Order: sequence, then structure tokens, then C-alpha cells
Amino acid sequence: MRILKPLSVVLVMIFTTSLFIFIVKQEQEETYVVTLENGITFNAKRVTYYASGIADIRKSNGERIQISTQAIKQIKIIEE
Repeated sequence: MRILKPLSVVLVMIFTTSLFIFIVKQEQEETYVVTLENGITFNAKRVTYYASGIADIRKSNGERIQISTQAIKQIKIIEE
């Protein structure tokens, strides 16, 4: 009986942590379609803007690019 109480606490913690990771992962699954001024279009997982006028873009294939925000024509959010 002594082992059941700590074991149940550990199992509840593992379940809660797993659920939290699943929820956070689902929220990060947004996909963007980025169109540049020169006509190039690509999909991205994340777009971060900085006050310096630079955008940090994480493409869907994992590639990371940094580009001037003036070079971006349009960003669309694709909801799945």
C-alpha cells in the first residue's frame, strides 16, 4: 500500500505533463503562406517580427531565414 500513493502521484504528474505538451504542440501547428515582393511564395511554421525591421521566418522544412519586413508582400494564416 505504501508504494501505491507515490506511484499514483507520479502517474498523475506524467499524464498532466503529457497533456500539456500535446496542447502546446497543437497550438504551434499554425501554418503561414508567405509571399515576398519578388513573387516567391513558401510555407512557414513561425514568423517573428523585430523592431529593427527584420522578420525571422521558420519555414515548414525547418530552414530559417531572416529578411527585411519591407521585402514581405503578404502573410496568410492557414487554419487547419
